[in-house]
This record gives sequence, C-alpha cells and structure tokens, in this order.
Amino acid sequence: MLWGIAPGARSPPEFPPSPWTLTTERAAAELIEARRLVGDDRYSTISRLRTLESLGVSKVRASVETTYFVGLRKAGVPED
Repeated sequence: MLWGIAPGARSPPEFPPSPWTLTTERAAAELIEARRLVGDDRYSTISRLRTLESLGVSKVRASVETTYFVGLRKAGVPED
C-alpha cells in the first residue's frame, strides 16, 4: 500500500514534518499556555514576585534584585 493513502497512515521517515507545520503547532501551544496564564496574577507585579520567590541567601537576593527585577522593570512590569 502506498504511504498516505490509508486513513491514519504515517508519512515515511525520510519526509519530516514541514517547517510550517512545526511553526503552527508551536504557536498554538504558546497561545494555549498564554491563555492559561492570563488568570494567574502571581506574575503581575514585582512585589508579588518578591513574595513568591524564595531568594535564599543575601548574596543571591542582591543578585536577583540587580538583574532579574531590573530587567522586569525595563520590560514594563509594574512595581505594585
């Protein structure tokens, strides 16, 4: 039987999925994840992130403050 003729038949291994298919599948997965996170306000402000994150020792907290939170501020995440 020829490949692709029978319902549910898989393509031969030498023909990988097209880049378009992979792109649309990834976009769909990203959209599903974004919709799931819309209702989750844990990441809506920097002050909420501070309460969630277990930042550990003071050296790590200082590093997170000078890198991660500064980047979030530059990206426009509100402080409160």
